[in-house]
Amino acid sequence: MVCKTKKNIKPHNKTHKGHKKTHKKTHKKRNNNKLVINIDFTKDDYGFQDLQQSKLLSFMHNNIKKGNNLIQTQDNKPFKVTEKNKLYLQAVPVKKWNTYPSWREIKCKSYNKFIKISPCTIGMNNKIFVKLRSNPLVGGLATYLMAIQLCIIDEKKHKSFIKALKYTFGKKYIYIHNTDVDWFHLKEYKS
Repeated sequence: MVCKTKKNIKPHNKTHKGHKKTHKKTHKKRNNNKLVINIDFTKDDYGFQDLQQSKLLSFMHNNIKKGNNLIQTQDNKPFKVTEKNKLYLQAVPVKKWNTYPSWREIKCKSYNKFIKISPCTIGMNNKIFVKLRSNPLVGGLATYLMAIQLCIIDEKKHKSFIKALKYTFGKKYIYIHNTDVDWFHLKEYKS
């Protein structure tokens, strides 16, 4: 990936032979805590490679450095795991969670040793928990992305996770919020 720096950006206001002088355009300040990525859950790898895009990893690392440790979906921008999607993500600072239950205290159906799914004893919405815990440095989807980078999650585990999402949510919309409980989890979106 080649990044444009001030050194390799050509000025737009120079006059060239036979061309009119142009003026520099003003650009909106970019919102560096929001990102949109394409992810295709229908591919053979269930979007595993899509979650390793350099653009997404740079977004995560840059926001963690700024203190925006938790990556979640943007408000009112849910997604489905049964099709190709755009994931609308945002990074926010979260240093404390409302509850810190142990893995055993999460009273949901066990899908495997790494995943718990609805039905759960609390809440009305369908949900899925992954045995990845947020902390003041990394939270929400960032814990999952970091686990991929550290080889805690390989393609086989990722496929199991996506199969659990498909089983739990089917064609319903899902969102990632993760500001209430410190375990990485996804919930059914209800508008």
